[in-house]
Amino acid sequence: MATFEDEKQRSWEVRIDAPTIEEIRQTLNIDIISLDPKDRIWERLHDDLVLAVQVLTIIVAPQLKDANVTPRDFGASLVGDALDNGQKALEDAIAFFFPPERRDLLRNLNETNRKTVAKGMMMAVESLDNLTPEVEAAMKKRIDGEMKKALIRLETVTDTPEWSESRLTD
Repeated sequence: MATFEDEKQRSWEVRIDAPTIEEIRQTLNIDIISLDPKDRIWERLHDDLVLAVQVLTIIVAPQLKDANVTPRDFGASLVGDALDNGQKALEDAIAFFFPPERRDLLRNLNETNRKTVAKGMMMAVESLDNLTPEVEAAMKKRIDGEMKKALIRLETVTDTPEWSESRLTD
């Protein structure tokens, strides 16, 4: 059973079943157990943080009621590490829903995806650190170019008889 804690250290059990999946389909128009690559479910649940919170809120709704926690309060408590742990619990719960053969495959895919995303983020940060002088030089060059264009346009406008006459009447 997948569990996680929100920012307020409240523990939530993430378990999905057919009725919950149907409620998510009807409420959010998303099929969280679709294995069709065109649906991009795993990508959407990872990239769209609000969607992940909405799905988690539906899943834990009975627990929210028992704990006297509003959906808004629950959603507000899913930030940072709590949100990341909630997403992981959601991925694990989805995998757990399937029979063992598919479950093992999904767990392995999830773990590989997590490692790949973490490695990609680390590489991106390293690249940004190393490119900073180059990025700054490119930005300066672009700003200088835009300033020159603006000055040329300004000179062109102020070089006309109409502009000169309008300045005399001011």
